[in-house]
Amino acid sequence: MQHIPDTFIEYVKRNPEVSGTSLFNKGLAPSPRTARRWKGRVLESSGRVIKYKNFREIESPEEIYTFEELLDRADEHARYFNTLDPILTHEEITFQTDKPVGILFPSCAHLGGRYTYYKQIRALMDQVLDTPNLFWGPLGDDIEGFRPDFFDKRASMEMIYTLPEQWQLLTGMLDRLASKQKLLWGVASQHGGDWDSRKTGVNPVKRIYLEHDVPFFDGQAYVKLHVGSQTYQIAMAHEFPGSSIYNKMHPHTRALLFNFPMADVIVQGDKHTYGFAEDTHYVWEVEAGNRPSPFVWKIQVGTAKTGPDPYTIKNWSVGVFEWPILVFDPNNHQVYATRNINHARHWLLNGL
Repeated sequence: MQHIPDTFIEYVKRNPEVSGTSLFNKGLAPSPRTARRWKGRVLESSGRVIKYKNFREIESPEEIYTFEELLDRADEHARYFNTLDPILTHEEITFQTDKPVGILFPSCAHLGGRYTYYKQIRALMDQVLDTPNLFWGPLGDDIEGFRPDFFDKRASMEMIYTLPEQWQLLTGMLDRLASKQKLLWGVASQHGGDWDSRKTGVNPVKRIYLEHDVPFFDGQAYVKLHVGSQTYQIAMAHEFPGSSIYNKMHPHTRALLFNFPMADVIVQGDKHTYGFAEDTHYVWEVEAGNRPSPFVWKIQVGTAKTGPDPYTIKNWSVGVFEWPILVFDPNNHQVYATRNINHARHWLLNGL
């Protein structure tokens, strides 16, 4: 791991809001990306609220090979590409606080869409920015994302912003959240870059998230959350395998039973419907001391795209706009769920 120069550390401590590009232009780092990573480490050591474990250990390309070395080491090319396009499945996040921590789970915002609730998205984002210890944990489909070559041309024609404009909208939103250390991660999804990566090999949405120095998960993810004396396990994805016309929590239960038996929370988006249920599982494991609690929250996140757009109503009902908030107790192994952000704000501001 490359050593961080003392001049860089001193400058960042004096100017914590400086951008990675500015640090690079001043000659303090070999690239903007390296500058952002170094800056994150300096801020963590200076008492930053959010502390990542795995994401900070990903090396930048310029820390491994020069151009000539790359040509000479074709057998190690895969390692180079892994630094350009990191694939994460696990992350460990530590909140350096003795207060409750809340996470709002947005999904399916569909920025650029004709039927998106833009005012409501802005209002929720402003409340997150204004509330201590409340964070933004998106689950994909941030933009409408219909490419010009999408099979249903009507869906592409009904977008009110072009794809570059949608990327600009998303970048602006993430800029605001990241500047206040409110953005936790990004998650791959169909509208959110998967179609682009299938057609072009590049996911523009993933690049936008990585430029904001947060982890990006290309599929299912398992996040270990340290809050005070407690450790919580969150299994999340834009969409888990499985479906049922009778039980919208079927994918969550399947994920818990077959892949994430230690999870405290199973959360997904994608379905444009809403629901949550607190269930009990693995009581024998709790009795044996292997699980801290039998309680598991199964969360189905709604959407900000609620109108009767023809692409949706051909096969589904209109969407339901509900983005739930989970609040994690730092002292007792307890998770509180609500769809009312004012309830969450009360818990975070006044205690559980």
